[in-house]
Formats: sequence, structure tokens, C-alpha cells
Amino acid sequence: MHKRITALLGYLIVPFLFVLPYIRHSLITENYTLIINAEPVYILPLLVCLCYLFYILMKAGETLHIPGYKKIYPLPVILFLCIMCIPYREESAPVSQIHVLLGYIVFILMNLIMFRMFVFAPKYRMAYVLCTMLAMGTAVTFLSVCGLAEVIYASSLVIILTAKVQQKK
Repeated sequence: MHKRITALLGYLIVPFLFVLPYIRHSLITENYTLIINAEPVYILPLLVCLCYLFYILMKAGETLHIPGYKKIYPLPVILFLCIMCIPYREESAPVSQIHVLLGYIVFILMNLIMFRMFVFAPKYRMAYVLCTMLAMGTAVTFLSVCGLAEVIYASSLVIILTAKVQQKK
């Protein structure tokens, strides 16, 4: 039963929640920060997504017997929360720069975690690299961190981690 709930959350519900804010907003011209600034109610589905990300990161660290995972794996989730609380506004340059800096730190930290996690799992590492490149290519194409890039990265991250945790030993 637990595996079914994890699969349902990781493959369907959480990816849907990542897309939910874009039902009323543009995937190309807006991102989560702009949406949350305009309509704070959309922070709720993203908080659910962060809770699941925290759970699946911790479960993956436990399943893969990675030493020290309890210390480092919560960090990107905490930083994601900080990013959501620090608005990005062009008229407020210092605060916006902190928002952007934290975004880069989370991205680098997630890459380090994922490569450490998948050091002996090349198919998961390759899937992560391809999805990350697709998200980065999308951001470069539209010359901004657009919603489409965020949805691709976040959804693929959750799906790949769920697949690894669901994998039979």
C-alpha cells in the first residue's frame, strides 16, 4: 500500500501540482515566483510538492545507504522555502539578488546530491542529466527561468527520485 501511495504521489499528483499554477498563467512568460507574488494561494500546492520532495529525498538517502544524507538532504528543501518567501521584484534589487543567488545555490546543491546519489545508478543519472539539460535548454531558449523550465526540472526530479525509491532491490 505504501509503495502505491508513493507511486501515485510521485508520478501523478506532485507533477500535476507543479503544473497547477499554470492553468491560469503562462508557462513561457511567468515562473513560480511571479505567480506566487500575484496570487499567494499558489504557494499551497508548491508546499505540498516540497513536502513530498523532502520525503522522497530522505527515503532515497535511506534506501541507498548514503552516509550523512540526514544532514545535507533537507538543505535544498529549506532553501526552496526561503526562495519562495523572498520575492523577486525588479525595483528591489538587493532582495531580488538574494532570491537569484539562493536559486543558483539550490540548483548546484541538487546536482551534487543527485550525482552523489546516482553514482552507481547510471540510468537514473542519465535521466537526470537529460531532463536537467532539457530544462536548461528551455530557459536559454526563452532567455529566462520560465515556468516551463521549472516544471520540467521539478517534475522530472520528483519522478526520477520516485522511480529510484520504487526500484526493486
